[in-house]
Amino acid sequence: MHVSRIIATTTVPVPASYKDLFVETTMRDHIGTVWYERKFFVSRNWTVDKRVWLRFGSVHYSAIVIIRHEIGHLPFEVEATSFIKFGSENRVTIMCDNRLLVTTVPQGELVQQPSDKGNRTVQTYTFDFYNYAGIHRSVHLYTTPLIYIEDVKIITDLLTENRGIIKYEILIRGLEDESNDALLPDTDSLFEALWEYSEFVASPK
Repeated sequence: MHVSRIIATTTVPVPASYKDLFVETTMRDHIGTVWYERKFFVSRNWTVDKRVWLRFGSVHYSAIVIIRHEIGHLPFEVEATSFIKFGSENRVTIMCDNRLLVTTVPQGELVQQPSDKGNRTVQTYTFDFYNYAGIHRSVHLYTTPLIYIEDVKIITDLLTENRGIIKYEILIRGLEDESNDALLPDTDSLFEALWEYSEFVASPK
């Protein structure tokens, strides 16, 4: 889909709130969806034992990207390996929706108000700050190995006044594919090395 073939477009920086980039009230007060589009090139070298990810730091308020629908101000990402044309030009299209409802965080409501030109849709709020909208954080395309660490959870605790312990959980993805077994490092030696540093001594000042 080429957005520019359907509607008039303009170039904007990312990350930024598009409402800060225009003085026209049609953009400053816009309620609803806007579309972003970007072309990019991916090297053929990325096809060798790698996964390709598309990560968004923040989109306000909701976004539809490639195949997945995500909501919120927090980072989200999707694996894009099967959608990438390696050694060729690619295009990513994002629909950004800034409408706030009673089911969103923060909450809002769309109401109809009379005007000289008939009823118009107005966004009401339950908060006292401006409803900025757009891709608010950086967008990254990056790779990981086929077997990769998705998350690390660390919990600390005190055993005595000057002695503590660090507990951790490591979430590894990619093991469900048996063809990746040859890529897995020696896990026994890996975790033995990690556990050597699982306990620490806190020296009182």
